Amino acid sequence: MGYEANLGYTRFSEAYNKGVVKVADNVTDFNVAYLLQSPAVYGVQPFLTLGAGIIVFSPMGTITNLNSPTPTHLSSQLLPDFVYGVGLNYPVLSHFGARVQLRGLRYKTPNFHQDYLDTHTLRNTLEPTISFYYRF
Repeated sequence: MGYEANLGYTRFSEAYNKGVVKVADNVTDFNVAYLLQSPAVYGVQPFLTLGAGIIVFSPMGTITNLNSPTPTHLSSQLLPDFVYGVGLNYPVLSHFGARVQLRGLRYKTPNFHQDYLDTHTLRNTLEPTISFYYRF
């Protein structure tokens, strides 16, 4: 058992109103999670994570709206998120190893502080990852 902290970054394209409105944005998330690990089985260690954090959507440039010729500038939006994951750790040294994981984020769909973009829905993002870990 233990805790872990994650920092993630990606680029994403949002599409609203059946693709009429499009927003390209940088997405950064920071999460802290509780880590449950089982003993090693055949040299790998299964684990589960549950936690929470924040996710920041930062639009790049202006919004593309096919119904309006006027470009609209959007501001960044910070939202809370819930994080969960399942995977396998492969210990290489006593404090260092490789990890394969399916990580999920659950958060409110961003609206960039624009009422006409608010869908009132929750989004679930699944991220397959291959990474390295260091254990204190």
